[in-house]
Amino acid sequence: MNLSLLRAQGGNVAVLFSLLTFPLLAGVGLALEYSNISARRSKLQNAVDSAVLFAGKYLIANDSLPSQSDIEGFVYSNYDGPFSLVEIDQSSGQLSITVDATVPAYFFGDIYPDAFHQEVSASVPYGGKSYLEIALVLDSTHSMSNEGKMTALKAVADGFVDKMISAADASNDVRIGLVPYASYVNVGTANRYASWIGYTPRFWRGCVGSRRAPDTLRDGAIAVQFPGVRKWLECPSPIVGLTRSKAVLKSGISSMNPGGYTYIADGVMWGLRVLTERAPFTDAKRFGSLPTTTSHKKIMLVLTDGENTIAPGLPETTDHSLKGDEGMRIGDENTRIACEVARDEGVLIFAVAFGDDVADRGRSVMTDCAGSADRFYVANDASELQGVFDSIRSKIVTLRLTS
Repeated sequence: MNLSLLRAQGGNVAVLFSLLTFPLLAGVGLALEYSNISARRSKLQNAVDSAVLFAGKYLIANDSLPSQSDIEGFVYSNYDGPFSLVEIDQSSGQLSITVDATVPAYFFGDIYPDAFHQEVSASVPYGGKSYLEIALVLDSTHSMSNEGKMTALKAVADGFVDKMISAADASNDVRIGLVPYASYVNVGTANRYASWIGYTPRFWRGCVGSRRAPDTLRDGAIAVQFPGVRKWLECPSPIVGLTRSKAVLKSGISSMNPGGYTYIADGVMWGLRVLTERAPFTDAKRFGSLPTTTSHKKIMLVLTDGENTIAPGLPETTDHSLKGDEGMRIGDENTRIACEVARDEGVLIFAVAFGDDVADRGRSVMTDCAGSADRFYVANDASELQGVFDSIRSKIVTLRLTS
Protein backbone atom coordinates (compact mmCIF):
# COMPACT_ATOMS: atom_id res chain seq x y z
CA MET A 1 0.00 0.00 0.00
CA ASN A 2 1.20 3.48 -0.81
CA LEU A 3 1.13 5.16 2.61
CA SER A 4 1.73 8.55 1.02
CA LEU A 5 -1.73 8.41 -0.50
CA LEU A 6 -3.29 7.83 2.91
CA ARG A 7 -1.45 10.80 4.33
CA ALA A 8 -2.39 13.16 1.45
CA GLN A 9 -4.88 15.97 2.45
CA GLY A 10 -4.84 18.16 -0.64
CA GLY A 11 -8.33 17.11 -1.83
CA ASN A 12 -10.11 17.16 1.54
CA VAL A 13 -11.46 20.69 1.18
CA ALA A 14 -12.88 19.95 -2.23
CA VAL A 15 -14.54 16.79 -0.94
CA LEU A 16 -16.00 18.53 2.10
CA PHE A 17 -17.24 21.45 -0.02
CA SER A 18 -18.95 19.10 -2.44
CA LEU A 19 -20.59 17.26 0.46
CA LEU A 20 -21.82 20.53 2.07
CA THR A 21 -22.92 22.31 -1.10
CA PHE A 22 -26.38 20.74 -1.24
CA PRO A 23 -27.36 21.39 2.41
CA LEU A 24 -26.00 24.95 2.15
CA LEU A 25 -28.02 25.63 -0.97
CA ALA A 26 -31.02 23.92 0.58
CA GLY A 27 -30.74 26.17 3.65
CA VAL A 28 -30.56 29.30 1.51
CA GLY A 29 -33.48 28.06 -0.55
CA LEU A 30 -35.58 27.39 2.55
CA ALA A 31 -34.81 30.85 3.92
CA LEU A 32 -35.85 32.46 0.64
CA GLU A 33 -38.93 30.26 0.45
CA TYR A 34 -39.95 31.17 3.99
CA SER A 35 -39.47 34.85 3.23
CA ASN A 36 -41.59 34.48 0.10
CA ILE A 37 -44.36 32.65 1.98
CA SER A 38 -44.40 35.23 4.80
CA ALA A 39 -44.53 38.17 2.39
CA ARG A 40 -47.30 36.63 0.31
CA ARG A 41 -49.36 35.64 3.35
CA SER A 42 -49.02 39.15 4.78
CA LYS A 43 -50.15 40.66 1.49
CA LEU A 44 -53.08 38.24 1.30
CA GLN A 45 -54.08 39.02 4.90
CA ASN A 46 -54.03 42.77 4.20
CA ALA A 47 -56.19 42.22 1.11
CA VAL A 48 -58.76 40.20 3.08
CA ASP A 49 -58.71 42.76 5.93
CA SER A 50 -59.50 45.50 3.41
CA ALA A 51 -62.20 43.41 1.77
CA VAL A 52 -64.05 42.71 5.03
CA LEU A 53 -64.00 46.41 5.94
CA PHE A 54 -65.36 47.22 2.48
CA ALA A 55 -68.11 44.61 2.88
CA GLY A 56 -68.93 45.79 6.40
CA LYS A 57 -69.26 49.43 5.36
CA TYR A 58 -71.38 48.42 2.38
CA LEU A 59 -73.59 46.36 4.67
CA ILE A 60 -74.21 49.30 7.00
CA ALA A 61 -74.93 51.72 4.16
CA ASN A 62 -77.17 49.39 2.11
CA ASP A 63 -78.51 46.86 4.61
CA SER A 64 -77.19 44.08 2.39
CA LEU A 65 -73.84 42.55 1.50
CA PRO A 66 -72.04 43.41 -1.74
CA SER A 67 -72.00 40.70 -4.39
CA GLN A 68 -69.43 37.91 -4.19
CA SER A 69 -67.81 39.20 -7.38
CA ASP A 70 -67.46 42.68 -5.83
CA ILE A 71 -65.77 41.20 -2.75
CA GLU A 72 -63.47 39.09 -4.92
CA GLY A 73 -62.67 42.14 -7.02
CA PHE A 74 -61.71 44.04 -3.86
CA VAL A 75 -59.31 41.23 -2.88
CA TYR A 76 -57.89 41.15 -6.41
CA SER A 77 -57.22 44.89 -6.27
CA ASN A 78 -54.93 44.32 -3.28
CA TYR A 79 -53.48 40.86 -4.01
CA ASP A 80 -51.88 39.80 -7.30
CA GLY A 81 -52.07 36.02 -6.96
CA PRO A 82 -54.70 33.30 -7.49
CA PHE A 83 -57.17 32.67 -4.67
CA SER A 84 -60.67 31.39 -4.01
CA LEU A 85 -63.34 32.80 -1.72
CA VAL A 86 -64.11 30.04 0.77
CA GLU A 87 -66.75 31.60 2.99
CA ILE A 88 -68.65 34.76 3.86
CA ASP A 89 -70.11 34.29 7.32
CA GLN A 90 -72.52 36.66 9.04
CA SER A 91 -73.15 35.20 12.47
CA SER A 92 -72.25 35.56 16.15
CA GLY A 93 -72.08 39.32 15.83
CA GLN A 94 -69.29 39.12 13.26
CA LEU A 95 -68.95 39.51 9.51
CA SER A 96 -66.13 37.16 8.43
CA ILE A 97 -64.48 36.44 5.09
CA THR A 98 -62.20 33.45 4.49
CA VAL A 99 -59.96 33.13 1.43
CA ASP A 100 -57.88 30.19 0.25
CA ALA A 101 -54.69 30.60 -1.82
CA THR A 102 -51.63 28.59 -2.82
CA VAL A 103 -48.38 30.50 -2.80
CA PRO A 104 -46.18 29.38 -5.74
CA ALA A 105 -42.86 27.90 -4.61
CA TYR A 106 -39.52 29.22 -5.82
CA PHE A 107 -37.45 26.08 -5.08
CA PHE A 108 -39.48 23.19 -3.73
CA GLY A 109 -42.73 23.21 -5.64
CA ASP A 110 -42.00 19.88 -7.37
CA ILE A 111 -41.08 18.19 -4.10
CA TYR A 112 -43.79 19.65 -1.85
CA PRO A 113 -46.59 20.84 -4.14
CA ASP A 114 -49.02 21.44 -1.23
CA ALA A 115 -46.56 22.83 1.29
CA PHE A 116 -47.50 26.45 0.71
CA HIS A 117 -51.26 26.22 0.87
CA GLN A 118 -52.64 29.28 2.70
CA GLU A 119 -56.03 30.06 4.23
CA VAL A 120 -56.63 33.44 5.88
CA SER A 121 -59.66 35.03 7.50
CA ALA A 122 -60.67 38.49 8.64
CA SER A 123 -63.70 39.70 10.54
CA VAL A 124 -65.33 42.85 11.85
CA PRO A 125 -68.05 43.29 14.46
CA TYR A 126 -71.52 43.22 12.98
CA GLY A 127 -74.69 43.31 14.95
CA GLY A 128 -72.85 44.45 18.05
CA LYS A 129 -74.02 47.67 19.63
CA SER A 130 -72.54 50.98 18.60
CA TYR A 131 -73.32 54.51 19.76
CA LEU A 132 -72.10 57.47 17.73
CA GLU A 133 -72.37 61.09 18.87
CA ILE A 134 -71.36 63.63 16.21
CA ALA A 135 -71.16 67.42 16.38
CA LEU A 136 -71.09 69.36 13.09
CA VAL A 137 -69.26 72.60 13.90
CA LEU A 138 -69.81 74.66 10.75
CA ASP A 139 -68.59 78.07 9.63
CA SER A 140 -71.45 80.54 9.28
CA THR A 141 -69.36 83.69 8.78
CA HIS A 142 -69.89 86.41 6.16
CA SER A 143 -67.28 84.98 3.79
CA MET A 144 -69.35 81.80 3.42
CA SER A 145 -71.72 83.85 1.23
CA ASN A 146 -69.01 83.99 -1.47
CA GLU A 147 -68.79 81.58 -4.43
CA GLY A 148 -71.81 79.57 -3.35
CA LYS A 149 -69.98 78.09 -0.37
CA MET A 150 -72.92 78.20 2.03
CA THR A 151 -75.25 76.64 -0.53
CA ALA A 152 -72.74 73.84 -1.14
CA LEU A 153 -72.18 73.29 2.59
CA LYS A 154 -75.90 73.00 3.27
CA ALA A 155 -76.36 70.42 0.53
CA VAL A 156 -73.38 68.31 1.65
CA ALA A 157 -74.31 68.54 5.35
CA ASP A 158 -77.88 67.48 4.49
CA GLY A 159 -76.54 64.42 2.68
CA PHE A 160 -74.21 63.57 5.56
CA VAL A 161 -77.12 63.68 8.01
CA ASP A 162 -79.26 61.54 5.69
CA LYS A 163 -76.66 58.80 5.34
CA MET A 164 -75.52 58.72 8.97
CA ILE A 165 -79.01 58.74 10.50
CA SER A 166 -80.22 56.18 7.94
CA ALA A 167 -77.45 53.82 9.08
CA ALA A 168 -78.94 53.75 12.58
CA ASP A 169 -80.98 50.76 13.70
CA ALA A 170 -81.72 48.84 16.87
CA SER A 171 -78.04 47.99 17.27
CA ASN A 172 -76.45 51.16 15.92
CA ASP A 173 -77.53 54.46 17.45
CA VAL A 174 -76.45 57.69 15.78
CA ARG A 175 -77.12 61.16 17.16
CA ILE A 176 -75.94 64.36 15.54
CA GLY A 177 -75.76 67.93 16.79
CA LEU A 178 -75.20 71.17 14.89
CA VAL A 179 -73.10 74.16 15.99
CA PRO A 180 -73.09 77.06 13.50
CA TYR A 181 -70.46 79.62 14.53
CA ALA A 182 -69.24 83.07 13.51
CA SER A 183 -68.06 85.74 15.95
CA TYR A 184 -70.30 84.03 18.50
CA VAL A 185 -72.56 81.01 18.85
CA ASN A 186 -76.30 81.07 19.41
CA VAL A 187 -77.64 78.97 22.30
CA GLY A 188 -81.28 79.84 21.51
CA THR A 189 -83.59 82.41 23.04
CA ALA A 190 -85.43 79.64 24.89
CA ASN A 191 -82.43 79.61 27.28
CA ARG A 192 -82.80 83.29 28.25
CA TYR A 193 -83.64 82.39 31.85
CA ALA A 194 -81.39 79.33 32.17
CA SER A 195 -79.15 79.33 35.25
CA TRP A 196 -76.03 79.32 33.09
CA ILE A 197 -76.98 82.49 31.19
CA GLY A 198 -76.01 85.87 32.63
CA TYR A 199 -77.42 89.24 31.64
CA THR A 200 -79.22 89.28 28.30
CA PRO A 201 -79.87 92.60 26.52
CA ARG A 202 -83.25 93.62 25.15
CA PHE A 203 -84.10 91.98 21.84
CA TRP A 204 -81.52 89.26 22.55
CA ARG A 205 -81.23 86.78 19.68
CA GLY A 206 -79.51 84.02 21.67
CA CYS A 207 -75.81 84.76 21.21
CA VAL A 208 -73.35 84.49 24.10
CA GLY A 209 -69.82 85.72 24.64
CA SER A 210 -66.85 84.13 26.38
CA ARG A 211 -66.50 83.56 30.10
CA ARG A 212 -63.50 85.03 31.88
CA ALA A 213 -60.41 82.96 32.74
CA PRO A 214 -59.98 80.25 33.86
CA ASP A 215 -63.37 79.26 32.42
CA THR A 216 -62.90 80.75 28.93
CA LEU A 217 -61.88 77.44 27.36
CA ARG A 218 -63.44 75.05 29.83
CA ASP A 219 -66.44 72.74 29.69
CA GLY A 220 -68.79 72.46 32.65
CA ALA A 221 -68.59 74.81 35.67
CA ILE A 222 -71.96 76.29 34.68
CA ALA A 223 -72.12 78.30 37.89
CA VAL A 224 -69.92 80.68 35.89
CA GLN A 225 -72.45 82.21 33.54
CA PHE A 226 -72.17 82.98 29.85
CA PRO A 227 -72.83 86.65 29.06
CA GLY A 228 -75.53 87.43 26.51
CA VAL A 229 -74.46 89.73 23.68
CA ARG A 230 -76.44 91.85 21.27
CA LYS A 231 -74.63 91.56 17.94
CA TRP A 232 -77.36 90.91 15.43
CA LEU A 233 -75.21 90.72 12.31
CA GLU A 234 -72.68 88.44 14.02
CA CYS A 235 -75.16 86.04 15.58
CA PRO A 236 -75.60 82.77 13.61
CA SER A 237 -78.56 80.40 13.74
CA PRO A 238 -79.09 78.44 16.98
CA ILE A 239 -77.27 75.30 18.09
CA VAL A 240 -79.11 72.01 17.64
CA GLY A 241 -78.41 69.52 20.43
CA LEU A 242 -77.82 65.83 19.77
CA THR A 243 -80.81 64.30 18.04
CA ARG A 244 -81.86 61.39 15.83
CA SER A 245 -84.31 63.61 13.92
CA LYS A 246 -83.36 64.31 10.32
CA ALA A 247 -86.07 66.95 10.13
CA VAL A 248 -84.73 68.89 13.13
CA LEU A 249 -81.16 68.75 11.86
CA LYS A 250 -82.10 69.72 8.32
CA SER A 251 -84.13 72.63 9.60
CA GLY A 252 -81.11 73.82 11.57
CA ILE A 253 -78.86 73.48 8.53
CA SER A 254 -81.38 75.27 6.31
CA SER A 255 -81.58 78.23 8.71
CA MET A 256 -77.83 78.92 8.55
CA ASN A 257 -77.15 82.40 7.14
CA PRO A 258 -73.67 83.89 6.59
CA GLY A 259 -72.67 86.84 8.75
CA GLY A 260 -70.02 88.03 11.16
CA TYR A 261 -66.32 87.41 11.75
CA THR A 262 -64.50 84.14 12.47
CA TYR A 263 -63.74 82.81 15.95
CA ILE A 264 -63.28 79.04 15.62
CA ALA A 265 -62.50 78.37 19.29
CA ASP A 266 -66.07 79.21 20.33
CA GLY A 267 -67.45 76.75 17.79
CA VAL A 268 -65.16 74.00 19.07
CA MET A 269 -65.98 74.64 22.73
CA TRP A 270 -69.72 74.57 22.10
CA GLY A 271 -69.25 71.48 19.95
CA LEU A 272 -67.65 69.88 23.00
CA ARG A 273 -70.52 71.07 25.22
CA VAL A 274 -72.94 69.37 22.85
CA LEU A 275 -70.91 66.13 23.07
CA THR A 276 -70.57 65.91 26.85
CA GLU A 277 -73.23 64.98 29.36
CA ARG A 278 -72.56 68.11 31.41
CA ALA A 279 -74.83 71.18 31.22
CA PRO A 280 -75.63 73.37 29.32
CA PHE A 281 -76.42 70.50 26.90
CA THR A 282 -77.07 67.17 28.58
CA ASP A 283 -78.21 64.86 25.77
CA ALA A 284 -74.84 63.10 25.37
CA LYS A 285 -73.86 59.88 27.13
CA ARG A 286 -70.90 59.83 29.51
CA PHE A 287 -68.01 57.63 28.44
CA GLY A 288 -68.24 54.41 30.45
CA SER A 289 -72.00 54.69 31.04
CA LEU A 290 -72.87 52.24 28.24
CA PRO A 291 -72.34 48.46 28.34
CA THR A 292 -68.78 47.37 27.61
CA THR A 293 -70.03 45.54 24.51
CA THR A 294 -71.10 48.86 22.99
CA SER A 295 -68.71 50.87 20.82
CA HIS A 296 -69.09 54.49 21.96
CA LYS A 297 -67.51 57.26 19.85
CA LYS A 298 -67.69 61.04 20.12
CA ILE A 299 -66.77 62.84 16.90
CA MET A 300 -66.50 66.48 15.95
CA LEU A 301 -66.35 67.75 12.37
CA VAL A 302 -65.02 71.33 12.28
CA LEU A 303 -65.19 73.33 9.04
CA THR A 304 -63.92 76.82 8.26
CA ASP A 305 -63.40 78.78 5.07
CA GLY A 306 -60.72 81.05 6.51
CA GLU A 307 -58.66 82.07 9.50
CA ASN A 308 -59.58 83.50 12.89
CA THR A 309 -60.28 87.21 12.48
CA ILE A 310 -61.57 88.08 15.95
CA ALA A 311 -61.09 87.04 19.58
CA PRO A 312 -62.49 88.05 23.00
CA GLY A 313 -60.81 91.05 24.58
CA LEU A 314 -60.14 89.29 27.87
CA PRO A 315 -59.68 90.07 30.71
CA GLU A 316 -61.24 93.51 30.18
CA THR A 317 -64.32 92.36 28.31
CA THR A 318 -66.00 89.13 27.28
CA ASP A 319 -67.00 90.76 24.00
CA HIS A 320 -65.25 89.34 20.93
CA SER A 321 -63.73 92.68 20.00
CA LEU A 322 -60.04 91.98 19.31
CA LYS A 323 -59.33 92.16 15.58
CA GLY A 324 -56.28 92.47 13.33
CA ASP A 325 -53.03 90.69 14.13
CA GLU A 326 -53.77 90.47 17.85
CA GLY A 327 -57.21 89.02 17.24
CA MET A 328 -55.74 86.43 14.86
CA ARG A 329 -52.96 85.48 17.26
CA ILE A 330 -55.26 85.01 20.26
CA GLY A 331 -57.92 83.36 18.10
CA ASP A 332 -55.40 80.84 16.76
CA GLU A 333 -53.99 80.14 20.22
CA ASN A 334 -57.45 79.68 21.72
CA THR A 335 -58.52 77.41 18.86
CA ARG A 336 -55.54 75.12 19.40
CA ILE A 337 -56.28 75.01 23.14
CA ALA A 338 -60.01 74.37 22.60
CA CYS A 339 -59.27 71.49 20.23
CA GLU A 340 -56.79 70.00 22.69
CA VAL A 341 -59.39 70.25 25.47
CA ALA A 342 -61.89 68.39 23.24
CA ARG A 343 -59.39 65.69 22.28
CA ASP A 344 -58.45 65.22 25.94
CA GLU A 345 -62.14 64.51 26.57
CA GLY A 346 -61.93 61.65 24.07
CA VAL A 347 -63.44 63.50 21.11
CA LEU A 348 -62.05 62.59 17.68
CA ILE A 349 -61.81 65.71 15.51
CA PHE A 350 -61.97 65.93 11.72
CA ALA A 351 -61.02 69.39 10.45
CA VAL A 352 -61.84 70.83 7.03
CA ALA A 353 -60.46 73.94 5.32
CA PHE A 354 -63.04 74.93 2.70
CA GLY A 355 -61.89 77.12 -0.19
CA ASP A 356 -58.66 77.78 -2.02
CA ASP A 357 -58.12 81.08 -0.22
CA VAL A 358 -57.51 79.51 3.22
CA ALA A 359 -53.98 80.69 4.02
CA ASP A 360 -51.20 78.45 5.32
CA ARG A 361 -51.74 79.93 8.77
CA GLY A 362 -55.35 78.81 8.81
CA ARG A 363 -54.51 75.37 7.48
CA SER A 364 -51.85 74.96 10.16
CA VAL A 365 -54.36 75.79 12.89
CA MET A 366 -56.87 73.28 11.50
CA THR A 367 -54.24 70.55 11.17
CA ASP A 368 -53.26 71.13 14.80
CA CYS A 369 -56.94 71.12 15.75
CA ALA A 370 -57.42 67.66 14.24
CA GLY A 371 -54.33 66.44 16.07
CA SER A 372 -53.34 64.30 13.08
CA ALA A 373 -52.62 65.15 9.45
CA ASP A 374 -54.81 62.26 8.23
CA ARG A 375 -57.87 63.88 9.83
CA PHE A 376 -57.28 67.26 8.18
CA TYR A 377 -58.90 67.86 4.79
CA VAL A 378 -58.85 70.59 2.17
CA ALA A 379 -61.81 71.15 -0.15
CA ASN A 380 -60.68 73.82 -2.59
CA ASP A 381 -64.15 74.35 -3.98
CA ALA A 382 -67.73 73.20 -3.68
CA SER A 383 -67.16 70.29 -6.07
CA GLU A 384 -64.54 68.79 -3.72
CA LEU A 385 -66.56 69.23 -0.53
CA GLN A 386 -68.81 66.22 -1.20
CA GLY A 387 -65.78 63.95 -1.55
CA VAL A 388 -64.32 65.24 1.71
CA PHE A 389 -67.53 64.58 3.66
CA ASP A 390 -67.83 61.12 2.05
CA SER A 391 -64.26 60.31 3.11
CA ILE A 392 -64.93 61.44 6.68
CA ARG A 393 -68.16 59.43 6.82
CA SER A 394 -66.27 56.37 5.57
CA LYS A 395 -63.65 56.79 8.31
CA ILE A 396 -66.37 57.16 10.93
CA VAL A 397 -68.00 53.92 9.77
CA THR A 398 -64.60 52.17 9.74
CA LEU A 399 -63.98 53.36 13.30
CA ARG A 400 -67.22 51.71 14.37
CA LEU A 401 -66.34 48.50 12.55
CA THR A 402 -62.83 48.25 13.99
CA SER A 403 -63.75 49.11 17.58
